[in-house]
Amino acid sequence: YGQQQQQSYAPPQQNTYGHTPAPAVGQSTYGQQQQQSYAPPQQNTYGHTPAPAVGQSTYGQQQQQSYAPPQQNTYGQPPPPPGSVYGQQQQTYSSNLPTQSQAPLTPAGYPPSTITLEVIEGRSLPSRDSFGAPSDCFWMVLAKSGKLLFQSKQIIKDFNPKFNEKTTFSYSEDSRFVLIKVFDKDTFTSNDLVGQAEVDVLSLAGRPASLISLKDEKGKDAGQLYISVSSAGHQAPQAPAPYHAPAPQAPAPYQFQQPGINASTPIQHPVPYQIQQPNGRPSTVPSVTLEVIDGRGLPSRDTFGASDCFVTVYSGGGLRSGTKLFEGKKVIKSYAPTFNEIAAIPLTDENRVVHIYIWDKDQFTANDLVGKYENLDLASAVGRGRFPLRLVDQNGQPAGEITVNVT
Repeated sequence: YGQQQQQSYAPPQQNTYGHTPAPAVGQSTYGQQQQQSYAPPQQNTYGHTPAPAVGQSTYGQQQQQSYAPPQQNTYGQPPPPPGSVYGQQQQTYSSNLPTQSQAPLTPAGYPPSTITLEVIEGRSLPSRDSFGAPSDCFWMVLAKSGKLLFQSKQIIKDFNPKFNEKTTFSYSEDSRFVLIKVFDKDTFTSNDLVGQAEVDVLSLAGRPASLISLKDEKGKDAGQLYISVSSAGHQAPQAPAPYHAPAPQAPAPYQFQQPGINASTPIQHPVPYQIQQPNGRPSTVPSVTLEVIDGRGLPSRDTFGASDCFVTVYSGGGLRSGTKLFEGKKVIKSYAPTFNEIAAIPLTDENRVVHIYIWDKDQFTANDLVGKYENLDLASAVGRGRFPLRLVDQNGQPAGEITVNVT
């Protein structure tokens, strides 16, 4: 085109689509000297350029290191490296397996058959004797229901008694939580509580010996016990009871229903007519229940302390001419006994007014009167609920009180 061609020139050839193919190696393109050997990139079926071979340049840039193209999975994401799960490095969990100390109490995983409880010693037990002397201690084990499981021997005069006694009992829901009580042994009066503690034997079984804290009746600290608990055997699972199909029941006989009365409503039969007193209560009642609940402030009739009390109930004539209607059981050594005695008394003219006597039980001599309440009208007391009765002794002096209920 009017310019001297600098070097041999061949016009570019066009392919079928009108594009100019890349020049051959060492050939110039429109007067520019090709700087280095160049191979045009090849395209795959989708028009993408494949990665160059190892050591080959890419558009004039020298490849720095050997490179292997990543392989893609079905979703177009590179596969995780070896030893990983979904791109996260796989870890081992052998350290989370339970150790021998975490194994169940029995091989089959069932509750044990027996429990062995050992009380080794007591520590810093408070004094319950006069003048601060050490107590004569013994201990006992009670089940949840109050059943006595064991009672130990007595240790004389020691603040830190060495018991070293054990007991074995069958395991059940009633004996899982036991109450350990420590008492001071008294000869002439009731034993004094030193301290007590509730123990879950199942949680302590198989562990090293441990200290448990005792509490007295007021919830204050009362020393410690050093105990050990172990278990043996296991309870096999109980097979389910065989199924017994219920026996067919005969249809109920037809009952004639009065008009206007629902079949589910029982027919109320008329009751005999009773004359009403001005206070609204019937003049006669077939029978009443007299409950003597407890006593408070009862004086002592024993030489060495509280009395062994029991209750008697006499009809209108009292001790002189009345009839004994009821006699209760003895409550040992208490100034505030809990009687919970119930007497069913036919309410006749003779029994309408009763007399209540509290006695001290003596083994070799006559029983001593602790206190009495005379002329209790049962008919008028029905429905009052619990109420106190003040007692007097044989000289008419105050002798405590009792709580009663008449229904």
